[in-house]
Amino acid sequence: MGPSAARVGALLAPLVLLAVVARAEEPHCVWYGQCYENMTTSFTHNCPYNGSALPMTDPSGIAVLQKWCPDLLAELQAQPGGLRTCCDHIQLWTMDSSLNIAASFMNRCPSCMRNFANIVCDQTCHPNQSEFMKVKDTTFNWKTNQTAVGRVDLHIKRAYAEGMYTSCKDVTFPASGNKIMDIICGTWGSWRCSTDRWFSYVGDPAQNEYAPFHVRYVLDQEPPWGGRSLSRKTTACNAPPSEGSLACGCLDCPATCTTAEKSHVTSFSKEVVAIVAGVLFVMIAVPFVVWEYRRASAGKAECSPGGTPAVGQRLAACDASPPPHRRADQDHDPDPVASTSRRHDYLHQPGLVARWGARWEAALEGAFAWWGALCAKWPWLVLLGGVVAVAALASGVPHLEITTDPVRLWAMADSRARLERQYFDETFGPFYRTAQVVLKAKDLPSFRYAPSKKEMEFGPAFNKTFLLEVKKLQNSLEDLAGLEEVCVAPIREQGSVPMPDECAVLSVWGYFQNSEDLFNAVEVDPRGYIISYIDQLLSCAHNPVSVECLAQWGGPVEPTAVFSGFLSDNAEPEDGAENEGLHPFHRATGVVITFVLRNHADPEKNAAALDWEKRFLEFMDNWDANERPNFIEVSYTAERAVEDALAAGSRADAPTVAVSYIVMVAYVAVALGRPARNMYNLLVGGGATLGLGGVALVLGAVAAAAGTFGYADVAATLVVLEVIPFLALAVGVDNAFILAAAVERERARAGEAAAAPSRIGRAVGRAGPSLLLASASECCCFLLGALSTMPAVRAFALFAGLALALAFVLQCSCFVALLTLDARRRAARRLDLCCCFHAPKPAPPHDVHAPQEGLLRRLFRSALAPALLRRRRTRAVVVVAFVALLCLSLAAAPRMRVGLDQELAVPERSSLARYFRTLKEDLAVGPPVYFVVRNGPDYSDPLVQDLLCGGARCRPDSLTAQIHSASKNAEESYIARPAASWLDDYFDWSAISDCCRKGVNGTFCPHETLSCKPCKIQLDPVVRRPINILIFEKYLPFFLRDNPSMQCAKAGHAAYANAVVLKGSAVGASYFMTFHTVLRTSEDYFHALAAARDLSANITRTINNVLAAAGRAPEEPYEVFPYSVFYVFYEQYLTMWTDAIFSLGISLMAVFIVSFVLLGFDVGSALVIVITITMIIIDLLGMMYWWDISLNAVSLVNLVMAVGISVEFCSHTVHAFAKSSETTRTRRAEDALVNMGTSVFSGITLTKFVGIIVLAFAQSRIFQVFYFRMYLGIVMFGAAHGLVFLPVFLSYVGPTPRPRTPAPKDILMLPSSADPSAADPEAKE
Repeated sequence: MGPSAARVGALLAPLVLLAVVARAEEPHCVWYGQCYENMTTSFTHNCPYNGSALPMTDPSGIAVLQKWCPDLLAELQAQPGGLRTCCDHIQLWTMDSSLNIAASFMNRCPSCMRNFANIVCDQTCHPNQSEFMKVKDTTFNWKTNQTAVGRVDLHIKRAYAEGMYTSCKDVTFPASGNKIMDIICGTWGSWRCSTDRWFSYVGDPAQNEYAPFHVRYVLDQEPPWGGRSLSRKTTACNAPPSEGSLACGCLDCPATCTTAEKSHVTSFSKEVVAIVAGVLFVMIAVPFVVWEYRRASAGKAECSPGGTPAVGQRLAACDASPPPHRRADQDHDPDPVASTSRRHDYLHQPGLVARWGARWEAALEGAFAWWGALCAKWPWLVLLGGVVAVAALASGVPHLEITTDPVRLWAMADSRARLERQYFDETFGPFYRTAQVVLKAKDLPSFRYAPSKKEMEFGPAFNKTFLLEVKKLQNSLEDLAGLEEVCVAPIREQGSVPMPDECAVLSVWGYFQNSEDLFNAVEVDPRGYIISYIDQLLSCAHNPVSVECLAQWGGPVEPTAVFSGFLSDNAEPEDGAENEGLHPFHRATGVVITFVLRNHADPEKNAAALDWEKRFLEFMDNWDANERPNFIEVSYTAERAVEDALAAGSRADAPTVAVSYIVMVAYVAVALGRPARNMYNLLVGGGATLGLGGVALVLGAVAAAAGTFGYADVAATLVVLEVIPFLALAVGVDNAFILAAAVERERARAGEAAAAPSRIGRAVGRAGPSLLLASASECCCFLLGALSTMPAVRAFALFAGLALALAFVLQCSCFVALLTLDARRRAARRLDLCCCFHAPKPAPPHDVHAPQEGLLRRLFRSALAPALLRRRRTRAVVVVAFVALLCLSLAAAPRMRVGLDQELAVPERSSLARYFRTLKEDLAVGPPVYFVVRNGPDYSDPLVQDLLCGGARCRPDSLTAQIHSASKNAEESYIARPAASWLDDYFDWSAISDCCRKGVNGTFCPHETLSCKPCKIQLDPVVRRPINILIFEKYLPFFLRDNPSMQCAKAGHAAYANAVVLKGSAVGASYFMTFHTVLRTSEDYFHALAAARDLSANITRTINNVLAAAGRAPEEPYEVFPYSVFYVFYEQYLTMWTDAIFSLGISLMAVFIVSFVLLGFDVGSALVIVITITMIIIDLLGMMYWWDISLNAVSLVNLVMAVGISVEFCSHTVHAFAKSSETTRTRRAEDALVNMGTSVFSGITLTKFVGIIVLAFAQSRIFQVFYFRMYLGIVMFGAAHGLVFLPVFLSYVGPTPRPRTPAPKDILMLPSSADPSAADPEAKE
């Protein structure tokens, strides 16, 4: 809290209590003694005296001269006439009282204090006053029949005035972080103050109501009556004023500061990455094009007569493929092993690893065939077991905890920001809660007004009607029940009855103490200028700490916290270089009302605040809808508003998400059926039951995973609940399509029924290894992703890994059982979905149970595969195009924004979204930041004090000095102002004799209690600090309990009551508070965090190094850390790229290892899968930049999920390629594309696409951006790479085939008699 204006008047009184009655012949006095007291202002006036200086013999007067005027005293004592002055001891007592108050501001800087005291001493007591002052007017007091000085001219050498102003202009006022010139330069404030303006304000009663009479300070000319201007040598702030004294500290004198280290944030070099991407494209594309051209030329020669057919077919990929009907026959050759004889020239002699791999693959096929036959033999038992297992695990869902606390969601329990937040909350109490209203004038014009001569243009926020409506709204909000019980009241005494007017409400109406009478008052100053509410607003905006600007609750109101819109891009700066750095508050377009509420670590204690915030939001909703004037735009928030908006948004988007899943399920139900060539196929061959069963299994796996973690007491997040079903459906449905397609393509052998376990087992044996490859890769990918330090990513990875593992188990057991039952249903001619009814007509004459080729497969076989793979130029273009896309995405990825804009998390049209936009565009105050000194330092130790304080003798690299230096480099440090230093203010408070008072028994008394006696604190005579540890610790609690007032500005209760934690009489932890600059984007927030940590780390090093050099190193190093309420949410972004690369890298590594093992130790196939997935992820990162999707925890979860889904797009095709019996890479790639590409396209691409489109209509921007856009990108890039690039890539670099080792015949060729009922489905009916 700032000082009062009355105190300011007392401080400046010695400068204006000067009157001269000039006498041309000899220098003489112009006053002597005091003869008049103004009953209105309480200032005393000196008596005019036109005579020589008189002897000073009073000891108390001489003591005052020794204290404040050593230079003048030395001069006077050296004169022949002895000590003669133009002041008596009573005047000196008045001067002492005034300078004591001045010392509370200026004593931080000894040079400033000495220069100021010198001019006061010369003007008050100099024996030759008539040389530089002339009386222009006098005042006659009829009651006392005395004449007093009324108006004077005072001539000062400009160099003298400039020197004094320069030594004082940077002196700070620690409690508020302002400079003292904000207090003693009137409406000019420190930004616009100058020597002329300072002296003009001091002596002009029209500007300074505490000046007893008008003193016109003349700085540019000598006295016209033949005198001389007042002059004396001044001391620069970086020099000590006398021998044995100290220079000013860094905070008060920039010349004494050392160069501050510039903080920095390590980031990607975007240009370097772009260059690397360009070089990579040239290194890949150019050699490939040259090689392809030469290969094409060689291929023509080799394919021509006389060439080498075997070599030509292998390298040039000559089109020697058999006709389509033969290809189809080969696909279903009953003895595929025998077909290897047709490609003996393509095989090299397999090595040991290859033979082991072939045996491993055969063993896997045999195991899956055995398992599939077993599930097909006992389908109902398998289904019952699956249902029981799922029900047992899913019963833990009620125990599942859903994390909605943003702190737990975004920060690990052991993260630095989380631990520092916990320490701050436990030590000093949680950061306060706020409820805020931003009111912007709409369609109100700006207007011109002339305060203090100069006409200015004022923004619509100064419109009187607008401000009165603001007051009306503020009154209504203050009348909401319970505010006084939950608000912050800085000067409220403990145990006192809460009063509403004690609540800290930041508003422009605080400048009028909430009084409409003061607002409407109009005055005329002595020069005839009208003084209205606009003058008061402008004056307080530039000098909020003056007494007439203090709010009703006792504190100053920062203009940046109550005005908005004055920093907009279209706001023109004020005229003149003198205004550089000044905020143009007069251009404001809106105002802000902020209610500051108490916060508690225990959520139960916040119940009352939550109730009041609920009433606040309900009132504002109603006011906005029904009472808001048309000329006002409003946005508002409260501490609970974000969670309320998220809950409301989830409820609003629930129907959209439900429709999305319903559409996907409907598509699956239709797509799993046979082609509807006739009514019979439509009614009997449909797959709706099978599709619904497959989806039910997937959802059952998700429920079982959730229940398992519920039993394990592992919390889930909303991101998990929104993403896992989508992922599980993508993977589970794809597996269902692959299994169904495998069963459909598997021909029944002689005497074998369609639903025979042997046939089902063979189909599962063929598809199972591919499903295991994809599922195992995905599960390992996600479970290793749980190593991430981000809670949201870790929770997602754990849930995804378990859900996919359970889905795989259910697909390979229960879905196989469903396939068996569906085959039996078809054989029995029962209707789909209505299995109790038979088909209305008999089956067609052809074999309806034979494999049938669907439309999608025909399109792939006859159109896509030949067009893509049989033309060499097409393949080359595909490779170059995808490499170009890869390099472009690689160059764009580092340019992607990092962070999550707050407005994306709430519905776009909500009031909270309007508030976030207003916060970014119009508000101009940064969040507070606390530099916390942990327990340990002995604050009574002078060396420790020097390492922390910012005044005289304090080190230039002290804590407060480094923060001050950082504030000078605000663009990089994000520190807006010097820190409020309780230590410096305690020193100044101790040095004022009347500030500390104690009762008879030595207990604390407020300094205004005159019946208590002064403490008489013993001070170090040089630095004027408490002299020892006993004195320091004894009176520190007094300082922290004393409320500031006119007489004692540095009392610490309002500013520092919570800043210092006492352990007994010693100081435990403490903090030094300042503010960040205005932070508008996520990048601003986490760069501010990084810069603050850099600064605190340097402070910590300095403290410990200095103590170690002095031989006083502590057992455990002292620590200083920064804390702001937003740090815990933005810490994740400091390492977002590192976390992303780690999570994606470890996922890709897992995919490679699993692929290598399950593909029979085939390094080539594993590399092809990983390379393709990597390309998908990089292209997805590029899309995020181009589509304005930022990198954050939500998008990182989606990227990790993209790795898993990309496995589905790639692994099945690569596995099919490795198993293909075709003779060339191109034919094998074509075979894999036709056989597996159709399942991938229908199982993932189309299923997800139809569901994703619905998400575009979600109300929440987070759904639109991070789910619709990213999911669409995942599906589109995955499909493009899996169905276009991958087959082409395999046709060039695909691994060579291995000799197949047949699985045991008792498994693969299980006789149909294994299940007698399978041969005759009607037997069980």
